Amino acid sequence: MYFERYYLLTLLSPFTSVLEQYHITLQKTELIASINSIAGVILFIPIIGGLLITKFGMNRVGLWSTIITMVGCLLIFISFLKPFGHVYPTFSYITLLVGQFIAGLGLAPIMVVVLRMQLHWFKGKEYDIAMGITSSALRVGAFLGLFLGPIFLNLLGWPFPMLVPLILILIVLVLYRVYLRKCKHVSKKKPELHPAKVISGQSLKDLKSIMKHVMKERKFWLLSIIIFTYYGSVFPFLVIAPSYFNIYYNLEMNTASFISSILPFISVILTPIIGLLVSKIGKPLNISIIGSFCIPIGFIALLLHLPLVIPIILLGLTLSLTSLTIWLVITRLFKKEHYAVASGLLLWWFNAALWIMPWATGIIIGLSSSDSHKSPIAAIPLLLIASIVLTICQLYLLYLNKRNKLNLNTLNKG
Repeated sequence: MYFERYYLLTLLSPFTSVLEQYHITLQKTELIASINSIAGVILFIPIIGGLLITKFGMNRVGLWSTIITMVGCLLIFISFLKPFGHVYPTFSYITLLVGQFIAGLGLAPIMVVVLRMQLHWFKGKEYDIAMGITSSALRVGAFLGLFLGPIFLNLLGWPFPMLVPLILILIVLVLYRVYLRKCKHVSKKKPELHPAKVISGQSLKDLKSIMKHVMKERKFWLLSIIIFTYYGSVFPFLVIAPSYFNIYYNLEMNTASFISSILPFISVILTPIIGLLVSKIGKPLNISIIGSFCIPIGFIALLLHLPLVIPIILLGLTLSLTSLTIWLVITRLFKKEHYAVASGLLLWWFNAALWIMPWATGIIIGLSSSDSHKSPIAAIPLLLIASIVLTICQLYLLYLNKRNKLNLNTLNKG
């Protein structure tokens, strides 16, 4: 279900010309994409979601999340229906923002559910492989958003592409109900005694002290910067990629959207292979650093207007190499009893990146030109700076690994 998060992130990207009739500029498109992550930041869902999961059970919270997401997707679709979008563009825009926020509210706890299930089901090398498969599935959402949107628009017309997220979440809801019926012994299983156990493995009274301990460590804040700059550099670009390729590489919009979909598609194919590779040889930090170097080089290639195949390969590789291995490094950096708490806190930075950076790039695009549809290149310097900071922090973490013998490149022994 969590792939829906990335689908909604790129939902509007292929439809710049269509959105003009709703007075939605490229700047507003970035803002709309960022709204989806606000709930995970201001409501601190990575921690609260974990508490809810243990108090009410993963199955129940998963069902609630699915229903809330469905409501948000319904509002997104309604916002583009006639006469709202044409006669009342302000109403349409506000309804769209509310729908994105509600969908984000429903989706925010799902990552905690995924993390909890993987921690419970997989150990050691199996965990690395499972993370690779999960990360690949998440990128399917971004791929489908960029790839299917123009196809549905050509075949079924507007606003059917805005209905696709609702259809997908309805399918998830049906499948989830089937799962609950098939696994009654799981759904009836009583949740753990302590609400904090889902994120810490400890009793509730220990949660505060563990959080303080984790947040006092320099490595936690270094990882926070790494996660913020990684997700804040690559994913905002996915939102503007079709417009960028359309304007600066003179591609027809449908073609530009298809080319953009290659970025997450590379990740869909390679990420499980990377997870398997890490399970065999270790070295997640080294692999993550290689991926980090690909980002600034890819953005520089875009600014220099080098052949499109170069930035596509570079940015596609980083979605495979870095997005997975960052989280595999975390499993080796923190003590086993602290890992889930650290992950919950770092997920907050993940949400913050997907909120703040698209919003910031949207503002820059809006300020750079009176015609905000024609200036996506203005956002690249900010994303380039973020990627450089990411690479420097990754190299510093490698230095700390060698100096302090943190064993971040070892095999995962569980």
